[in-house]
Amino acid sequence: MQKIFLVVGFMACACLSFGSSPLFPLLRFNKQHALLSTDKKAMEEARPDFSGRWQGECNQQKVEDLVIVQKPTSITLAYGGIKETYSIAELSSTSSSNKCFSESSSVSVSWSQEHNALIFMHSLNFLTRESNSASTHFSKSSMQLEQSNLLINAQYFSSSNTLELIQQDALHCIYQKK
Repeated sequence: MQKIFLVVGFMACACLSFGSSPLFPLLRFNKQHALLSTDKKAMEEARPDFSGRWQGECNQQKVEDLVIVQKPTSITLAYGGIKETYSIAELSSTSSSNKCFSESSSVSVSWSQEHNALIFMHSLNFLTRESNSASTHFSKSSMQLEQSNLLINAQYFSSSNTLELIQQDALHCIYQKK
């Protein structure tokens, strides 16, 4: 009988001390992380596929058809003779400079937190030495499917080294699959 109490008492002490050890929160975190990983995987599988040929309008005016090729890690947009490929979940930066000008650009494309839209963020800085002019441009665009429509919404901000206020513009596009 004493042996049973000793074994039960030892197990209770071991459980109590294990619960207060630094390892216990890690195990609890790993369980939560595993659940989050499962949820994340389900979200990733539910992400929309924007691939296809789309026709539509932007700000209520007909625009060129848009062709989208989406892969797990990239998306290619082709419209009006322009073809652009973006890496998803990466930040791409470029810069160049010479005696006349300097420019830098960065683009990121990532899934929204809900995994139902792609978010494009782009910044561009441009400086000309000869005319001492500088400008900065920033845009944020979203691409999502709503029923059978492709919705693209964008906001643009630009400013130069003048006393003018920041210029703003918006673009709202609705496309249907061809």
